[in-house]
Amino acid sequence: MAVETSLNHAKRLENKSKLKDAAEIYSGILASFPKNTKARAALDALANRTDSAGDSPRFTRHF
Repeated sequence: MAVETSLNHAKRLENKSKLKDAAEIYSGILASFPKNTKARAALDALANRTDSAGDSPRFTRHF
């Protein structure tokens, strides 16, 4: 799957509140492309979103 397609898919999952699935996609992109700023920013924003919600698990970053 192309990076842009993966980013779009992850964003759709976020919009459906499937945060863990979206985080896994962002992390997968970063595993292959560690300097991808879009995936990094999205994962950071997602982590901040879940931290402030207090009801979702925190995500482990592998980069």
